[in-house]
This record gives sequence, structure tokens and C-alpha cells, in this order.
Amino acid sequence: MIDQYQNENWKQIEFEGIFPEENVHISDFGRIRSYKTSRKGGKIIGGSWLSGYNILVLRMEDDKRKTVFIHKLVAQYFLEHKVSDASFVIHIDYNRKNNHFANLKWVNRAQLSEHRKNDADYDKKKVRNSKLTETQVIRLKKMLKRGSVKPYRLAQQFGITHTQLNRIKNGENWGHIRVD
Repeated sequence: MIDQYQNENWKQIEFEGIFPEENVHISDFGRIRSYKTSRKGGKIIGGSWLSGYNILVLRMEDDKRKTVFIHKLVAQYFLEHKVSDASFVIHIDYNRKNNHFANLKWVNRAQLSEHRKNDADYDKKKVRNSKLTETQVIRLKKMLKRGSVKPYRLAQQFGITHTQLNRIKNGENWGHIRVD
């Protein structure tokens, strides 16, 4: 038997193409439970984590997997869409682990950007989806400054293109990192 929180409400998740024996429910607290036809009672599923967000990976009938964000599911099933162009869901308290429906809100892209500006943990300078870390860029810039290694060798060593190396050297990319 699953422990239920006080005033916790559950709704069945409905996706086209999900395995018939998969019977998955979501609560307004952001918890997921699974019932399989082969098992009596339900089981709370913890899900996985992706970029700090709790996700659920569903098995589909075509043997593919579908990844869904828990907070977006909670919003879909328990929150009213008040703005027509709202396609993003934010955590009001900035805590990505708090998927309670009262902490979530549908917003549009402009509101999402505004919300991020007020987030103390959101690093505006952080370069996303980069092959290099800040530490590697500092090392690279120091080596460029010394001039002891040819640029094409540096590019090979750090696994980047010669063009990328020139952009780093000229401050076009990673310009916020200074080397004395």
C-alpha cells in the first residue's frame, strides 16, 4: 500500500502509444506511482534527474522511450492555462525539486526570462553546451599567451576547431575569462 499525503490527489497519465500494462498516475505533489497488470497495488517511482529536473522515462509500444518532465506533467494535469501562449512551467520558489502544484506556474517565454533574471543560482555568464570548462579555457588562454605551442596543436589538444581557438583568443567566446 502506498502512503498518501494529506489532501494528495492523483490522476492517470494518458499518452498515446504507451504500453497497455503501464498504468502510471501523477499526484498534485509531483509524485509518480505505477501499477502494472502483473502486480497488485502501486509502486512509487522516483524517476530520474536531468539538468536538475525530475523526469519520467516511459516505455512506448514501438520500443522507444519518451522522456517527460515531472513538473510539466503536474502543471498539465493540475494547473489551469491562464495565458494562451504559455508553454513553459516555472518553479515559483526556484527549487526544481519542489514539484507541488502550488509551486508551479504556466508562463510564456518573456515571463520565463524575467523569472530567470531573479534566480540567484542562475549563472548568466555560464557558457552552456560547451566542450570546454572554465578551467580548460584558463589553461588554454595561458598557453596562447606564452606562445610556446602552435595554435593548431592547441586546438587538437583541447578537442576544438582552429576557428573556435581564434574566437577564444579574440574574446568573442569565453570573453568573460581574463588571464593575467
